[in-house]
Amino acid sequence: MKIMKNFDIVENKRVFIIIPVVLLAVVIIFTLVFGAVVSIEFTGGTIMTYSYTGELDFGQIKSEIEDLDFGSVNITGGSAFNTDIELINVAFSSNEGLSAEQLSSVTARLAAAFPENGIMLENSQNVSPSTGLRFFLKCLVAFVFAFILFIIYIALRFKKLGGWSTGVFALLALSVDVMVVVSVFIFFRLPIDAIFMAVVLAIMGYSINNTIILYDRIRENKTLFAGKRSPRQLVNLSVRQSLTRTINTTVTTAAALLVLSIVAMIYDVNTILNFAFPMLIGLISGVYTTLCLSGTFWVMWQEFKAKPESPESRNAPGKTILNAVGILGVIFAGINSILIFLGLTNIELLDDVVPNVMGLPWHFYYLFAFAVVGYSIFASIMAIIHSAVLEKANFLKTLGIISIFLAVVFGIMDVIEIGLRAAVLLPINLALPILYIHGALKNFKAFGRR
Repeated sequence: MKIMKNFDIVENKRVFIIIPVVLLAVVIIFTLVFGAVVSIEFTGGTIMTYSYTGELDFGQIKSEIEDLDFGSVNITGGSAFNTDIELINVAFSSNEGLSAEQLSSVTARLAAAFPENGIMLENSQNVSPSTGLRFFLKCLVAFVFAFILFIIYIALRFKKLGGWSTGVFALLALSVDVMVVVSVFIFFRLPIDAIFMAVVLAIMGYSINNTIILYDRIRENKTLFAGKRSPRQLVNLSVRQSLTRTINTTVTTAAALLVLSIVAMIYDVNTILNFAFPMLIGLISGVYTTLCLSGTFWVMWQEFKAKPESPESRNAPGKTILNAVGILGVIFAGINSILIFLGLTNIELLDDVVPNVMGLPWHFYYLFAFAVVGYSIFASIMAIIHSAVLEKANFLKTLGIISIFLAVVFGIMDVIEIGLRAAVLLPINLALPILYIHGALKNFKAFGRR
């Protein structure tokens, strides 16, 4: 790795940060324009499984079924375990599922169109939209719970590197990996289903392991050099030291996934391909975020903390509150942005389950949600940066007031669309903005007494 010997990772931080930001913008625009392929497990509908012999053209099967005009249909193939029976799955996206007459029509149409293939109905089941929504929410709970556990674990393990702030940096880097996995499913039109959730959780575990190794190396070097090297030098050294191991372990796993993806493509095993290929791209992303982002975020924070403070700022009464609110705000905004994006991929499901009382397109609703989350991230970062700057107290107070206004507007929209049960979320959404203003007011009063 001679190329990396004199390469300054931190010095090129702007490039490394801009790349995922641009990717996020492209993914959002692509999703708004072309939508996402969402599995029946989330949207609701009917899944029919047929056995057959010989060779079948899935495109022709889809064309035959679409002529019946029973709604959008998705065709996938597979094989039964421990037998030579070939299977084909026919999935219809609909609110109420297909009736018995419609199921019979599909079976009769396929039997007539492909008489030499011995097509037989093996199984059929209906999935209601409400069941799909509950399954989707359970997956989101698992996703958020994993994020929280990762933050707590890293915060406790790396107290010498900053504790909770280190956990936040790992979360930010991890969010990029999740976004990359989402982009693979969106761009390659892979169905958002339980496999998607499995890939996301697997990538989170693999990527956080690489990040922990890097942080371990930074901690060891920090102890070894005992203040003789700057945070920037420590991270560059640690990245070079862990580079070979990170790439080697990733290459071995990626090679297996690549072979698995190729075999799945050759034999048309979509279930395996939908897992292996996104995992492969996610592993590559994990190397990028570990080496280029995790340590860089930590250096940016250390250099910010190292800036000299005036005596007045050092004793700013609202400093602790604003720092805490800022860190929590970044964590919640990061999690919410991912949840909102996942919700954006399930707009059809929301149309079926949640009445659109206001008459506004769900796309507009989610664009507004993204804007609110983006503002929350901005306000949280400003709170951290200016927590000890008394001269910025009035500016932070204004940001806090805007945050309360947006939280109220968003809460009202939730109540109108979902019902009064959504009102319980309003106090939770108002808690951080109120603390934000409280910390800003304490600094503002101290600034007035100078």
